[in-house]
Amino acid sequence: MQELLQSAVDNEVVPFAIAARVTPDGIVEEGASGGAAMDSIFRIASMTKAITSVAVMQLVEQGKLALDEPAETYTERLRGKQVVAGFDADGTPRLRDPASPPTIRQLLTHTAGFAYVVWNADLLRVAKHMGMNMSRDVGADILDLPLMSDPGTRWEYGISTDVLGVVVESVSGQSLADYFDEHILHPLGMTDTHFNVPENKQQRVLPAFSRGPEGLVQTMQGIAPTTFFSGGGGLASTPNDYARFLQALLRGGERGGQRILDSAAVDLMARNHTGALPINPMITASPRFSEDCDFFPGQPKHWGLGFLMNARDIPGRRRADSLAWAGVHNTHYWIDRQSGLAGLLMTQLLPFCDPAFLNLYEEVERAFYSGK
Repeated sequence: MQELLQSAVDNEVVPFAIAARVTPDGIVEEGASGGAAMDSIFRIASMTKAITSVAVMQLVEQGKLALDEPAETYTERLRGKQVVAGFDADGTPRLRDPASPPTIRQLLTHTAGFAYVVWNADLLRVAKHMGMNMSRDVGADILDLPLMSDPGTRWEYGISTDVLGVVVESVSGQSLADYFDEHILHPLGMTDTHFNVPENKQQRVLPAFSRGPEGLVQTMQGIAPTTFFSGGGGLASTPNDYARFLQALLRGGERGGQRILDSAAVDLMARNHTGALPINPMITASPRFSEDCDFFPGQPKHWGLGFLMNARDIPGRRRADSLAWAGVHNTHYWIDRQSGLAGLLMTQLLPFCDPAFLNLYEEVERAFYSGK
């Protein structure tokens, strides 16, 4: 593994990388290259979504949320949400009421009708019309974006998990940061996972890079503080910490004697909740942030409560119904509950779904399974 990752750095596939193989007993194999370490702090972006999804399921377990209840029941921020039905000649979006309001289950499965501007050119037009500068952090204003389809009619990756973060705050009476700390991060020993990285840890934050015509270019050094706790992508974390989270899910919701979910809730998250709806390729509208993304092209996929799931075994790799997702800076994970194995591969590189990185990801995964 060390040789594989070092070769990737030497060939400028990545500026640095961390890989870890995780079992129910913890990390059993790891590799690092380019100066990264297991306690280095990464912008994990949409790997935050899995943690927010666990928070939602904790509230479902407690009877404070119902999966098929309209989300607007729990937060005024969703009331009056409309669907884009087209554009007038001057570019003004035409809006209409949705056929039904989005539910908690639909938010967890990205079937609520929300999208992301990175993968939806029409939503990018809407955002510009609303005066949003999407080249910078727009914070909580992202929640004002309309739906792009009627809830339940299609799968589209979007801001649904940010909306769920607001639901968690409304129902729990805590900020998302405080809720995470009390109910997930501290119980699992994830002491280096933060929305706002403390000053005394900033030296462990890795720089971010982009791949351009001239190769890898550094684009960011530190992580700026925020007042919007994005349930869809706001956390920074370390490979050590996130491996603890993966270990807990492999163990049915428990690690080190601390239980964050009942095993029945983990089982429920790991079922197909999108039925026959296709998990469409994510076609980029912002090439500097993302390439087109289609994990396991040609293979059937579905979505659980918070996770992408491959419907069939991938030869030499993960088994059917493994859970997976990633962050935009190319931090990726999978959880193969059948094999009792989870994996991490993390760097800090745009664009998302960079083909050279995805080739490395496949090599790392195959190496972990060949050594199982």
